[in-house]
Amino acid sequence: MLMGDQLPESVRAEVLQIIAPVPQIKPVFRQEGLPHQAVCRQLMLAERDDTVRAAAEFRLDYDDAVGVDFIERVRDFFPKVRGIYRNGGKLVLDFNRGFILSVDEDGVQLRQVITRNWTPGQVLFIRPQSDKCLFDFAHAQMWRRIPTMSFPRAQMFLRGAHAENDSQIGVRKFNEEMLRVSAAELPGLMRTRFNLDLERLRDGWAALCDLD
Repeated sequence: MLMGDQLPESVRAEVLQIIAPVPQIKPVFRQEGLPHQAVCRQLMLAERDDTVRAAAEFRLDYDDAVGVDFIERVRDFFPKVRGIYRNGGKLVLDFNRGFILSVDEDGVQLRQVITRNWTPGQVLFIRPQSDKCLFDFAHAQMWRRIPTMSFPRAQMFLRGAHAENDSQIGVRKFNEEMLRVSAAELPGLMRTRFNLDLERLRDGWAALCDLD
């Protein structure tokens, strides 16, 4: 988990406390102001295990979340397509079904989408001995260079919508009309798929709006 070295001590302590129960999360602090892409690339390559057959690399930004079974599904997927991976030493798995989360004066909004090549749903299988990693490829263009397989069966990502990412593609009608989830289903689905308490989130956002 990459964080800047100027993170306030109180926030740093809180973050470290939150992630402490998860041994797979390794906190790393780096000097702020360094090129983000280069720092992420360096860390990803440094943390590889070169004794395994394939490294499965993915990236989550601060506004992303993945399904509770994301790692389980990735591990289950690889043996089924190992032959394709062996052919070139690279393979992309694209979990292309998920949700966009946005907030406004009307509250918390969720829209289900089917899309392609979004970073929170994208996994790159690559030989651990390679000097390349996920950050050497443009996520939206990987399908041009690397065999790619989509997996639309499960809602696998939750992405915050704002002006700095490509989430707004989700408002296109061809995405919006493909899969619909009723408002009554959303709280249960968010808890089951993402361990997210939607009602608590909505109450918290409403309280913030009241402060204004």
